[in-house]
Amino acid sequence: MPLLRGMMALGLALSSSLLVSCANYRTPGMGLAVHEMAESGHPENSDLDSAMQPQPAAMLPLRLVLVRIQRAGYPSMYEPCYGNGRYCVLTVREVESNADLEQMADLPQVASLIPIPRRLIPDRINTTLDVRRNLADAHIGDITLFYSIDTQALVGDDDAAPLSKLKKSLQVDQTVTMRSRITATLVDVRTGFIYLQTQTDLSETLPGWIWTRQDSANHAHENVERKAFHALVGEISRHWRDVITPLAWRP
Repeated sequence: MPLLRGMMALGLALSSSLLVSCANYRTPGMGLAVHEMAESGHPENSDLDSAMQPQPAAMLPLRLVLVRIQRAGYPSMYEPCYGNGRYCVLTVREVESNADLEQMADLPQVASLIPIPRRLIPDRINTTLDVRRNLADAHIGDITLFYSIDTQALVGDDDAAPLSKLKKSLQVDQTVTMRSRITATLVDVRTGFIYLQTQTDLSETLPGWIWTRQDSANHAHENVERKAFHALVGEISRHWRDVITPLAWRP
């Protein structure tokens, strides 16, 4: 797909340069359950222009828009998380590897993989509708992948306190468990029809000495989130035929 490769080249190059930037370790977390956000009583299950129940409106091949959404105030290591209200949108690719993005771009009937343009992020975000309304008005994308990453660090056993509370007294012989959960939903840009909801969980247990250095702590945090995103891409790939097959039979 030469055209697709060309369209993605700039975005992937930018991703690479950002991912190798230096950063300071920040307390994980600040994720949200995207599934609940999409079904929380906001008008996600109504058409943008009518009160009818949502139906798939996407046409093949698809333009797939990626939107990472976090709770307001999410402390990104690279740039601000844009948007006020309850949620914000992160545009920098912190943990999304080039290989994973290419795998998504190569899914059947995907014409292009589009990171959400900064100019289309609303000033206030209280529901996914606030984001996809701007995408629909700008005629950008057919399906949006909304996803959110929630990572927690626990010391010792399952019931131990979070790392953020124990970091100062952490002993090198203690273990730290990093747990990363990604919730995701594929939503029709124009109607809000939900094609797929999924969740991936990944955890790693690491020695306490890693948190004695900023660079090793940063690496541990990003590594578990990167693996969780890779698992998410695999889950979407496994269910992708279920997403596009009904669209092939649309009149």
